[in-house]
Amino acid sequence: MQVARLQARRLLEKINVDGYVTNLHTIISKLGVAIYKTDKLPNNILGSARKSKTGKWIIIVNSNQIYTRLRFTIAHEIGHIVLNHSNTEPEFYSFFSGGITTYKERQANVFATELLMPVPKFKELYFNKGITSVFDIANYFKVSKQAAEIRITEIAG
Repeated sequence: MQVARLQARRLLEKINVDGYVTNLHTIISKLGVAIYKTDKLPNNILGSARKSKTGKWIIIVNSNQIYTRLRFTIAHEIGHIVLNHSNTEPEFYSFFSGGITTYKERQANVFATELLMPVPKFKELYFNKGITSVFDIANYFKVSKQAAEIRITEIAG
């Protein structure tokens, strides 16, 4: 999982993001990835990443998600692309709600968490600035309360 964290940090450095990502579309455009939102996906499919016939990556996300969930889904799919998961599996990944079962899905989640709530920025807020409530962390990073709770548990115990 450390590789996923490091790749997220490298991407933040590469695109000159100081602190944390507020606009995922900036990353998407710099990576040359196309993104499409649709309400036609089944509710249990949150998003997918695939290569087009021309070799360009495409992210498709379920637009029926709330904003914070949509951000995490996009970051998760960016993780599949940056982690180069297409080298060992078919070039199609779907992110399903209701449980992560594969190593690569967990890796993409770790990547998304680090992209949206990088450890250095999280520690600065939590330990140095005293921003410790789940609600405040979630609002600051524009993530769900569930994602904020998990991050607090990971870092602060």
